[in-house]
Amino acid sequence: MALSLCLFGSLASCLPPHPHFNWRISLVLLIEGLLLGFVSVWAYKRRYRRNMLATHKGIGICDMRQVRVGQKDFVEWTRQAIDLVEKHDLRRFRRIQRHCRYIANRELVSAGAYSAWAKACLVDFSGADFEHHPEWYLIFYAGLLVHEATHGVMDAKKIPYDKAMRLRIEYLCRKEERRFLNRICPAALSLIAAEPDEEWLRRYWNRKEYAKMWKERMKDVRQSASSNADHVWERLREKARRIRAGLLSRE
Repeated sequence: MALSLCLFGSLASCLPPHPHFNWRISLVLLIEGLLLGFVSVWAYKRRYRRNMLATHKGIGICDMRQVRVGQKDFVEWTRQAIDLVEKHDLRRFRRIQRHCRYIANRELVSAGAYSAWAKACLVDFSGADFEHHPEWYLIFYAGLLVHEATHGVMDAKKIPYDKAMRLRIEYLCRKEERRFLNRICPAALSLIAAEPDEEWLRRYWNRKEYAKMWKERMKDVRQSASSNADHVWERLREKARRIRAGLLSRE
């Protein structure tokens, strides 16, 4: 950063002064802002590459969680969801390939989200009960990938996700998701509502409400991690007791 300041400072010093506006300072600030933005995006994408667990069909599968406890089957179920889309809908599968460089598991307030900077589909894998309902959750997971990839299409077409357009975008993504589900199995349409929950979305888009939702979500995550850790330690203690009992019986 210091080197860039010196470089652009010397470049700006060659410009002639202006009686009403200091162009040299403005140019330095502008270029520094652009440079910081470039470095931020580079660091953001590098974080995805460093946390990549595997790749499948050219898509990186990453673990971006703050609390990394459990969910060992994330990679395998993600592979199966990608394969399911490819098997039943090649066009939407190519859309996922084009607009989702990464599929990342991380804590979210919603089931999924899209990161335009990194071209990443973010999913909260903790809410899926693959152990008891594997087929239905796999279909839901595949539909979620289609939903988030549609957000990528909107971003690629330079359609802003702002107050004027975001509700219409959510309706469009929901329609695409349901079209895909109907293509696999019409009964799967019961997994999601025909229209997004506008009241919940308004809370999600409100900064104060979102902060409350995020705080509650992370509280649940930490409590779950604590209970899982207690369960692991209890199993280790039980194993140690069995080994000790076996040694004593041999003596």
